[in-house]
Amino acid sequence: MRALFSFFIFFFFIGYSCTGISMQTEKERIQTEQNVIKNISIYITTVWNLNNVEALEGITGTGFIRTLNGIKVVASQNELKAHINVFIKGFPDLEVSLENVYLAEENAFINWNFTGLNSGVYGEYPPTDKKVRIGGISQITFNKEGILTKEDTYFNELSLLQQLGYHLNPPNPKTDMK
Repeated sequence: MRALFSFFIFFFFIGYSCTGISMQTEKERIQTEQNVIKNISIYITTVWNLNNVEALEGITGTGFIRTLNGIKVVASQNELKAHINVFIKGFPDLEVSLENVYLAEENAFINWNFTGLNSGVYGEYPPTDKKVRIGGISQITFNKEGILTKEDTYFNELSLLQQLGYHLNPPNPKTDMK
């Protein structure tokens, strides 16, 4: 709920701008903006925070693409469901909150925070029972109907793993000097 409240505060008071959804009338642009606001709210509140990946069907395209730190990890809506479920299983109490949202053209730029207790298997990593908090930024692309089609997400993955108790070890020094 806090994420939704923060989102709407930003929308109304910070200066929301969607300046050029190509070839749309003012009325169509406003409708697209309203759909995007609604769909991002559902994406964060219902899908991530309430762990309901089935809600993706009404807000994302079937060919949805997601990248993490420049690496393509999802190429369809079904893959997105499985990808989000990895986080849900690893952090059953996860919460995503929004700091800032800015719309421009066919893109939404979002600063977010993720918190959760790692009490389940996260990918191939066993539970550590450690609490994590990471921040990141996402660029979400949408179509003229406001359907989310792509998400490029960036965050400090090393910080996440260190908060889980993992360590970055230096490589073994080269001992054979010829």
